[in-house]
Amino acid sequence: MSQDVNMSLGGQTVLWQSGSDVDYAKLTMGLLPLGLGDFIPETATEIEALKMSVAGFDFRRDYQSSEKTIFTLRPLVGEEGYTLVAETSKGKGQGNKTENMFLVYPGKTLQIYPGDSGMAPPQEVEDGLRRAYQRSLGCVPSERVTKSLTALVSKFDGIPLVKGRGRTPYWIPQKNVDAWKAAADVFEGASRGNAVQIFKLNVLMDEDAVRTVTHALSKDIEQKLGKIEDRIDNPDSKTGKQLGRVGRRNMTKNATSMLEQVERYEEILGTALKGVREQFKPVAESLSAAELLADLGI
Repeated sequence: MSQDVNMSLGGQTVLWQSGSDVDYAKLTMGLLPLGLGDFIPETATEIEALKMSVAGFDFRRDYQSSEKTIFTLRPLVGEEGYTLVAETSKGKGQGNKTENMFLVYPGKTLQIYPGDSGMAPPQEVEDGLRRAYQRSLGCVPSERVTKSLTALVSKFDGIPLVKGRGRTPYWIPQKNVDAWKAAADVFEGASRGNAVQIFKLNVLMDEDAVRTVTHALSKDIEQKLGKIEDRIDNPDSKTGKQLGRVGRRNMTKNATSMLEQVERYEEILGTALKGVREQFKPVAESLSAAELLADLGI
């Protein structure tokens, strides 16, 4: 279907990769002046900080271990601590050699005690691991970095172009690109090294681009409406209760917010998205939402 498209209309395709070496204080100082305090992710818990510091520590350097050695944490039974375990493969079909290196107890500071050998770890290991732990306490785990960036994309009317198991590319409308860039720069600036890398590709909107964005919006709305329909038709998985009056009101509010996003996209793309609007009808009817039905205009 041919459409008249304003070729000056653009946007940006963005995607990112994130690690856990992201400074919480720098994120806070950068996002608050932008009015984005609600998108500041929580800092690492003590257990998360321990796992992050162990994952990033080079034990092989001090223990002269084989490249086949893997260092992992195992929780202690009945205690709030962990054993650092070194597992070395003996070869195909011969199993692994396991050694309990030392015990660690996370808290405001990291406590380290000898393992099975009765010997304390080298002082360099203790000092290095404690430094890594203290630094990790002030960092944000990668999962929460990604969650925060995804929420920011949504705030700026971004939609996923493709959903899969890998990194998801999003398209952000041109009018929100500057605001998104300001927030993205904060995340990159708060990361040590290349912990967060955000890739941006400017897009010139032709017919193919409009068709791609429209399809992506349709699929995104379809998935979100599907979750609402599932909640209407089925009891809550935790409480076993059906959707009540307050729940229906909240679902109607969510669907209305989604329709408002569709309306913004109609303005951005300069075309009516009748097919996308029609997806709302079953949900509006199930919720008996007369005002939402009227707003659909179909």
